[in-house]
Amino acid sequence: MKTMRMSPRMSRKRNPGEPSYEMSGTRLEATTDSTYLGIIIQNDLGWEKQTQHAVTKATRVLNFIKCNFYMCSKSVKERLYLTLVRPHLEYGVAAWNPYKNCHQSALEKVQHRAARFVQGDYKRVSSVTEMLCSLGWERLTDRRETHQVTQLYKIINQDIDIGSSDHLKPKLQRNRRGNNTQFDIPHFTSTAYSNSFFPRTTRLWNDLPQE
Repeated sequence: MKTMRMSPRMSRKRNPGEPSYEMSGTRLEATTDSTYLGIIIQNDLGWEKQTQHAVTKATRVLNFIKCNFYMCSKSVKERLYLTLVRPHLEYGVAAWNPYKNCHQSALEKVQHRAARFVQGDYKRVSSVTEMLCSLGWERLTDRRETHQVTQLYKIINQDIDIGSSDHLKPKLQRNRRGNNTQFDIPHFTSTAYSNSFFPRTTRLWNDLPQE
């Protein structure tokens, strides 16, 4: 069994040094990504490979449905998408959420193709946005944010065993906009870290209205 190791690459240097690790006299081979519980984690904290993986799996299932269920009713087509396709686009999104527009767009395009299939409308002049509104489908970007805010709520209320003391510091001066339970945004020095779970979700949390 091959043992590998992954080191985070957050240095601004053009050619940062590569550390070397050994285990029981065997040098560990370096890798730029690793899959954990079905999510591809990259050493630069990017989500390019996970996005492509999700898009590929969802597209494969959607194409199968389009070939075999094209004669079905709109309600059946919609149920097939919501049950068999969208879960691939949203698997584990409480832990990952692409911040680059190109990756967000790649995920949304799968849902756009599904909307055209459900509505049976492939005309160029037709508005996919109107189709989504008619179906009542939220943007996947908005759904991911909801999943992440829900995850943060569970962390704050200790419903799941994830320590928050190192990441969530109560805000001393609360913004007028937002709720009464706000937290300081963690300090960051890179775009990748600023869009990681705690900084990004804390910003969303602080903007939530007071109930």
